[in-house]
Amino acid sequence: MFQYRQALVRMRQGDSDRQIAAARIMGRRTAARLRELGTEHHWLDVAGSMPADEAIAAALGQPKRASTTVSSLAAQRERIQGWAEQGVSGVAIFAALQREQGWSDMEFQVRNWQHFTWLSGDQMVEQSVHSVDKMNWCFRNEPPKSAVGMGGRQLREAIPERGDVYDHFAIVYEWADGRRGFLNCRQEPDCYFENTDWIAGTKGQCFINGWGPTHWMKDPSGKMLWEYPADAPKSDMYQNEHNELFKAIRDGKVINDGDWMVVSCMMAVLGRMAAYSGQQVTWEQATASTESLSPPQYLMGPLDMPVEKKPGQYKVS
Repeated sequence: MFQYRQALVRMRQGDSDRQIAAARIMGRRTAARLRELGTEHHWLDVAGSMPADEAIAAALGQPKRASTTVSSLAAQRERIQGWAEQGVSGVAIFAALQREQGWSDMEFQVRNWQHFTWLSGDQMVEQSVHSVDKMNWCFRNEPPKSAVGMGGRQLREAIPERGDVYDHFAIVYEWADGRRGFLNCRQEPDCYFENTDWIAGTKGQCFINGWGPTHWMKDPSGKMLWEYPADAPKSDMYQNEHNELFKAIRDGKVINDGDWMVVSCMMAVLGRMAAYSGQQVTWEQATASTESLSPPQYLMGPLDMPVEKKPGQYKVS
């Protein structure tokens, strides 16, 4: 039910079916059907409470299948039920059944790339880098002096399918002049979630909602200096970046954000290093690191499972 709840939250914030599909929460047809149900059952009313999982499931009903359909998992029913009773997630169960199809260790990790640091860079680099990128934009592409952080695995099961990545991070970046940036992120089901950015300075504060066009700037007294008009187009950020790129190509101009991209990605790596090590890590230490996450060789064969990093034991090298 998690993806349905996530989609409903996005709809209540004003996202279109296309935006929800672009975020890879669910397809546009599924989103359209959910929107119909949401309208019918008043789930999209922001003044009301979110529906329970049972209510969503009841409204969705059973999926339509041909009378001759036979589940390929019928033979695994008892095993699956046992795993479910132990609290193993559906994602992990699915991955476990897939691995039994004869994949090598390398192929298994590549297909499950988001759960292995050497492939995804962990949540900090794989997903939260977008928020780090906005922080970098705010600081005009000036690298931080250092970072300290916390992180760990509270809810990821201790099974191969969950690899070695953390499920939460809390990072504090510090710049040479004392300014700080704070980032919190997690990938934990059935928990509160949002995608927002706050910028506070001597002349006021700014709010950015990454899931909808709710953006504003206020002065220290709370007076609204600017806000995105409620009747303005709810544009798609993914489409906007393509529009800018294609226009630049047609106009014979060059958009090259390579330097920004490198600094933002390295900031995410710096935060990961700080959380993994439990130490304050400087920009110089991170950029001078000779650590390699690559496997010994790129062959579809045996490959050791990476070990989860433990703060106080993992060393930045």
